[in-house]
Amino acid sequence: MTLSQKTDKNYFKCIKRPLTATVFLIASAIVLGTAIARTHPRLRLYGVAYAVLIPAFALSGFFVQPIQAWTGFALAVATAVLAVRLPTTVGSAPEAAVAAAA
Repeated sequence: MTLSQKTDKNYFKCIKRPLTATVFLIASAIVLGTAIARTHPRLRLYGVAYAVLIPAFALSGFFVQPIQAWTGFALAVATAVLAVRLPTTVGSAPEAAVAAAA
């Protein structure tokens, strides 16, 4: 076995876990974005933003690193706007329980 073959084998061993974690992160981001988008029509844009920006952030770290800062900033903006809009858009649990009981 040559040095090149050993290096390639070790490279794939080292990159396997981060790629697996990234695939799980992307899948969970899509599920989270879908859940946010289905919560209320006013939150649909922010759900789509999550479903797109989290995978873009994760993948840009592997492929296009200069873009990662911009996707991270866009994700932070989407999160801040969602945090501001979420309590005013969706009723809290006690209100929903009272409405269901009536």
